Amino acid sequence: MNGNLAWTQNYKNVLELDLSLWKILQSDLANQSEIETVFSNISKCSNRKLIQCDLHKLQRLASGTICSFQLDCSERPFIEHLNSNMELCTLKKDEQYDFSSAYWLLVGRLAALDIEFTMVTFGISKELAEGMSCASDNYVRQLSSSIKSTFKLRFPQELISRILTCNKSEITNLILLKNQASIIQE
Repeated sequence: MNGNLAWTQNYKNVLELDLSLWKILQSDLANQSEIETVFSNISKCSNRKLIQCDLHKLQRLASGTICSFQLDCSERPFIEHLNSNMELCTLKKDEQYDFSSAYWLLVGRLAALDIEFTMVTFGISKELAEGMSCASDNYVRQLSSSIKSTFKLRFPQELISRILTCNKSEITNLILLKNQASIIQE
């Protein structure tokens, strides 16, 4: 596969993953689900605007280069799991498994191509990105079903409302502000 084509597909995968996270959050908020199960730092402030926005506006929040969410749990269990011996041929089935598996498989795929890009895209450490870069798909599926992943926003929450309600002339600056805040935040 051509290198540029591979990167184009990976940008699409990051965009789809990011949009999926936004749709899950929107659905959880609309159903008044216990969002702390996957998203830990989402307050109720901009919930109404997020719940009421359509897919087109929700797409404004998603990115193909900077995932809007990052892990909000220690990386250490994931790193230790990557450094341990895996029991072969183990699959577990549960509700969050599919999403968690998709997230970690994409992290691994991008890390195999570029460690630094993966660190910026997902807001993870170099140690975790390096571990993911050489993990097999089966190993990643087992990791994702063994350790619970939680996520948090990577940028100030007040930008959600501004992005969802801005006009076309303001959108580019707000998206750049969102991406900049996501990269700078530790």
